[in-house]
Amino acid sequence: MDYSAIIGGAAAGDTGIEHGVILIELAEAMLDTDDTRLETARLAVAERMGAAALVDSVAVAALFNGIDRIADATGAPLEPSRTKLWRC
Repeated sequence: MDYSAIIGGAAAGDTGIEHGVILIELAEAMLDTDDTRLETARLAVAERMGAAALVDSVAVAALFNGIDRIADATGAPLEPSRTKLWRC
């Protein structure tokens, strides 16, 4: 598998997914503290993909964030096979 988009973020370039570069930038901007970067990313998604896609994209990111926080808070263990993917 190619994890370059996960590891390299927006710098990974074209991931082969339509609008992948702007979606990765949106996800990274959501985790950053730069409000200007976030606004630019939100506008890029809205302009290129539409307002509904922006809402869907932000909702998916928020859902993943919430699921991760719940799993962490409950102490849910990560499967050993998955820990190999995230070790740096």
